[in-house]
Amino acid sequence: MIWTAWNNGSHSRTGAGYGFRMSPEDRDKNFRRDWQTVIVELPLRAGGFGTVEVSVDNQSFWGDCEELRNKEIGQWLRRERHAPWPMRHPPKFQVEKSRRQAFQSDRLDRRALIPQAESLSLQFDRGRCTYA
Repeated sequence: MIWTAWNNGSHSRTGAGYGFRMSPEDRDKNFRRDWQTVIVELPLRAGGFGTVEVSVDNQSFWGDCEELRNKEIGQWLRRERHAPWPMRHPPKFQVEKSRRQAFQSDRLDRRALIPQAESLSLQFDRGRCTYA
């Protein structure tokens, strides 16, 4: 799966307003509605992985906005220098399911991106998600 870093437009230094965006197809194929949370394993520059527990038991995730939103994801993105990013060029991550309700992420080499993943971005218009 390809996940794209997401931000609500604030790029807060606290990490608030950050997350990962995925396609509706990846969400439907890899997540279950009866799950309350998932674990996201994030690679650390120093080696190993950090873990973040993220709620998926919310209407927005199963509606029009397929984001895993969590302040700790934002803190990781900023600490690992993936954020902030240039406008309309969020980093992309190769993600694999590592076990039940757990996903492991790795940064994609920008030269290896597939064309449709490069064009995926999110915009907010009066609180609604739209694709650009």
